[in-house]
Amino acid sequence: MFDEKQFPEQEPEETTEEMTEELAENESVDEADVTFCEIEEEVVASGFAATHPILKEIVDWIVVLAAALVITFVIRTFVFTMVVVDGPSMENTLKTGDRLAVVRLAYEPKQGDIIVFYPNGNKERPYIKRVIAIEGQTIDVRDGNVYVDGALIEEPYLGSPTTESGNQSYPITLPEGYLFAMGDNRQQSLDCRSTSVGLVDYQDVVGKAWVRLFPFDNRFGSLY
Repeated sequence: MFDEKQFPEQEPEETTEEMTEELAENESVDEADVTFCEIEEEVVASGFAATHPILKEIVDWIVVLAAALVITFVIRTFVFTMVVVDGPSMENTLKTGDRLAVVRLAYEPKQGDIIVFYPNGNKERPYIKRVIAIEGQTIDVRDGNVYVDGALIEEPYLGSPTTESGNQSYPITLPEGYLFAMGDNRQQSLDCRSTSVGLVDYQDVVGKAWVRLFPFDNRFGSLY
């Protein structure tokens, strides 16, 4: 005899339509949670900006000033710097109070250039003079004249004649990496003619005086 207890009635399985509706409800909840989190983050961020506007502005200014200082340091160290002439040694080309821009970047000394350098590596008081001879050349100062490689050089820039040859022993053939510089005002210039200054090591050269920036008179402009 058939016993219904042996085969209990099974609950009907969910239909495909019911499962689809359930999944749709779950997806709706997940999407709502994501949207809520995004809104919450925006509220927090905008609230911070609203309650700390002064702090944010201070931070922005600090960043700008720090960047400006770094750029200024790089430019002054590797590109160019500013100097003020003090003394009569380069008259009448340069005078006390003249403000000059000095090029540092990749400068290679050349005969006739006006340069700034540290005599004997002393960085306490830089000198400004004119390059008369460079490495490998031979210089001789005698009888009020200057000779480079045996040839008398023309010096239309002189503020006074070369009446003093100093205490150097001439002629001098400049070794590699050294130059000979003198002021344009030869009678009032302490320069390479004196053994107290000696020859100028290329490594002690700050750079080339490029342009006179002040005063704004007929001498304003390039020093080439």
